[in-house]
Amino acid sequence: QVGQLPDLDTIEGLVAHLFVQKLFETYGEEMAEEYHQMNDTSKDQLLYEAIQQKGAVLLLPEYKLERKQFESILKESVTVLTSIMQHLHLKPIGSEVEFNVSLDTIGAFYGSIDMVLKNANDDLVIFDFKWSESKHFKTDLEERKAMQLELYAEAAQKHYGKPIVGVAYYLF
Repeated sequence: QVGQLPDLDTIEGLVAHLFVQKLFETYGEEMAEEYHQMNDTSKDQLLYEAIQQKGAVLLLPEYKLERKQFESILKESVTVLTSIMQHLHLKPIGSEVEFNVSLDTIGAFYGSIDMVLKNANDDLVIFDFKWSESKHFKTDLEERKAMQLELYAEAAQKHYGKPIVGVAYYLF
């Protein structure tokens, strides 16, 4: 059987994650401040690289309109995200942080935390990114069925050896 491409929402989510990861890798703890200083050409170039790596289907002519809309939404969403980080005095210290721990609640747990940040007191905060077009996730949040962050907080506490003082989902 021939493999299928993921749906467009999944592809856009992968690109969004990679775009934020590239920002962190480039700017580290100063990601939020630097993003606000970046010109549109620099943002577009970094986003284009993420699309090439995780969403090349968006480069096809028939996806031109979807791509332009996606790029606009993502850049605006990252502007809001980095503004929130600045307002709350949060500095990213890790992006796509992998862990493999044993949790008291479920046993062996392997995963990747989208972003670990520290506040002004060096306390840790976790952000988990979701592409907002994922309708089922929004429903799960509204119905309080999303447990991922609770498990991530427990895992990060073991991984870092210090408590997690805040967790949040950020829907792009």
